[in-house]
Amino acid sequence: MSKEGKKAGKNKSRGKIDLLPEEVKSEVNSKLIKGDTYGDISGYLKELGNDISVSAVHRYGKEYVDTFKKIRMVRDFAKAIAEDNPERPSTEMNETLNAILTQQLIEKAINGDLEHKDLLNFAKAAAAMQNAQTNTERAKGSAHKAAGEVKNAMNSLKLKVFNEIGEKHPDLVEAIMTIADDVSNQSDLKI
Repeated sequence: MSKEGKKAGKNKSRGKIDLLPEEVKSEVNSKLIKGDTYGDISGYLKELGNDISVSAVHRYGKEYVDTFKKIRMVRDFAKAIAEDNPERPSTEMNETLNAILTQQLIEKAINGDLEHKDLLNFAKAAAAMQNAQTNTERAKGSAHKAAGEVKNAMNSLKLKVFNEIGEKHPDLVEAIMTIADDVSNQSDLKI
């Protein structure tokens, strides 16, 4: 069997760093993100009694840092979309996330790392995200509708107050109108 066939047919092997205790592995990850050299990290691990070569740290570190950079890029991309236009429907964020996840799945399939369970997990996660997004959009729509109803009710109340006591007590009406406007504005801010 060729090397590629073996790679496609088996799960990814775990390196020495993957087998370290979680707190040590977490410190290695932190050092990688801070930019410590592979030699420094190998030395740190040797001080702890783990004989892990620079090349083993390099293999682990390259993959970890690449993954970290991809996650940071996706996060920054999502943040830029959200900040670009806050009025834009958040369904675009969901579509972007689905596109990124799909691209990751395609890469895994090309590299021979895609298993049937990965595909099922992706499908379940995508369905859950879409359901959550639909519920969020529905809640936003209900909140906007309720805010409109509150605003209409407040305008109706202001008109009735003005008609009933506006001529006799203009100062009182002005104070009531100011309070009504403040309440209306606070309602707008919460939506």
